Parts: sequence; C-alpha cells; structure tokens
Amino acid sequence: MEKTGWIKEIIKEISEDWEAFSQKEKSAVAIEYKQGMDSTLEVLSKIRKEENVETILATEKAILRNTLKFYANSQEMKSSLKAGLEDLKVAQKSLEIVQNSSAYQAVKDAMSRKDIVQGLPQDGFRKFEKSHQTRLSNLLKTSLSTKEKALIRQRKSNLKVAKEKYMELQRKVLGIKQEKGLER
Repeated sequence: MEKTGWIKEIIKEISEDWEAFSQKEKSAVAIEYKQGMDSTLEVLSKIRKEENVETILATEKAILRNTLKFYANSQEMKSSLKAGLEDLKVAQKSLEIVQNSSAYQAVKDAMSRKDIVQGLPQDGFRKFEKSHQTRLSNLLKTSLSTKEKALIRQRKSNLKVAKEKYMELQRKVLGIKQEKGLER
C-alpha cells in the first residue's frame, strides 16, 4: 500500500473512532456520570474551603485507593498509585509530628541543610505534596474529559491549601515568622 493509502486509512479510522466517542459521550450513562462528577467537584470545593489538612489528606487517600482499585489499568499506573499511597502515609506521620514542638525541632535538626528552605524542613509532607502535584499535573496532560480535568484541578487546589496550612504549622512550631512573598 502506498504511503497516501495508509494516511487515508488512518484518517478514516480516527474519524470513525471520534464519531463513536461522540455518541458514547451523549449516552444516558455518560450524562449521569458527568452529573456525578459535578457533585464530586462540589464536595472537593467544600473541602478546600474548610482548609483542614487532615481532611484533604484523607480525601486524597480515598481517591488514590479508589483509583487503584477500580481504574488502574497498567503496571505503571498501579506503581505510581502505590507510591503515592506510601508517600501519603509519610505525609500523615509528618502532620502528627509537626504538632509537637520538641519532636519537630529534632526532625529539623536531623535534616540536611539542602532539605531546609527558608528555615522550613522539606519533610515527608512537603515531599508528598510536591510529588503528588506532579502526578496530578501529568494526569492533566492525558485525554481525560473536561469534567475529569476539573476534578484534578480542584484536587491540586486543595493540595495547595494543605501545603499553605502545613507551612503555617511548621512556622508556628519552629517559631519562624512568615516573610511576605515567600511561600515555596
């Protein structure tokens, strides 16, 4: 077959695939699914407004577990989700420790200088938040629907709030005043 024959064939196949996808998206099940995502987005938005770090972490844990159980369809995806859940456990432990001034000061004292930025340890919580933000950003680069991407963006926003609140806890327990404009 000539090169132009292959090109015509792939264009035909892609067009047929797109038509089938479009019809699927208009089905009753798809519409119900989208309505469910709207409800989920609303709940995630309420969680953000609550500004509770523990709730945000618990939400991410539930989502990661659910994704691993029902949606993980490759070894790479399973591996990433399992790593995320392990990192989340460390973040939750860091959240417990940051509540105790002497314990957290000991954590800071045991860290390398390169793991301390603006006086704040880049501990398990901060490392989880950063890697999970990356994991979610990578999802935004895939062919998810607009509504699915809205959920991912809301989760990223929630994590940003959790990070800000966590950094406030770090500053408080270590006796560090926040300088304006510094939020890394």
